[in-house]
Amino acid sequence: MNSRTGSSIHGLYELLVETELVHYYSAIKNELKVTSVNKLRYVQDEELANIGFSKLEQRRLHRYFQKHLPPTYINKIKSKILSKSKEECDRTSTNLSGLNINKISSPISLSTDRVIAIDNIEIIKDIGVGMFGVVKQGIWYNEHDVKIQVAVKCINKKMIRNSSAEFLKEMNIQYTLNNEHIVHLYGVVLDSQHLMMVTELAPQMGLLECLREPVFQQRLPVNTLCDFSLQICDAMKYLESRNLIHQNLGAHNVLIFGKNKVKH
Repeated sequence: MNSRTGSSIHGLYELLVETELVHYYSAIKNELKVTSVNKLRYVQDEELANIGFSKLEQRRLHRYFQKHLPPTYINKIKSKILSKSKEECDRTSTNLSGLNINKISSPISLSTDRVIAIDNIEIIKDIGVGMFGVVKQGIWYNEHDVKIQVAVKCINKKMIRNSSAEFLKEMNIQYTLNNEHIVHLYGVVLDSQHLMMVTELAPQMGLLECLREPVFQQRLPVNTLCDFSLQICDAMKYLESRNLIHQNLGAHNVLIFGKNKVKH
């Protein structure tokens, strides 16, 4: 059954009224591009100061969140995602999701414009299982209320407890990648009960599935497969330029995005 995820806390405007900060409503929406309570929670103090918040007003807002939305394990993970510094990223060196990370040339921390409100995600159906949990097909209603078909990776809480460092590193890495043959990460859902990665949705099947199905094999002549190979090589060349080495490259990790295009 299709369902658009809801929120259990009241709206942004009501929160600002309750905390006597309603005069910042326009600046928060227009300058910080924050339209929900979930996103406001992860705005940094420096960003609040830039739109006029005093130290006292910042503390008032923090007290509200501590009272009404006390920290949970998931929230602690989210705080790490949003506060990860450039120096920490520069020191990263580990293996995850098939990538050997020796250096991140231009790491960035997760800013609020990368946080997607859970209200803006509509789950359609399950489509598979990934490294960190179930992958679902969904619709993302972006800031302009445009519907975008997406893949939603619902992060397994147990996996996060056991591999939080790996997950945080993957998040930071994916935000820095920009190649037409690598699946784009739109953002993450940071809700008290949900932790999701929202990415491009492949309109067709994975390459491995197509190679195994006789009906699809006829649609993949040798010249098309050769072109796919070149596209994959382009993606790997890009990763090499970023000092990243893929250690689990295979047809099972390649998605078909069109008659003549694949992405990893």
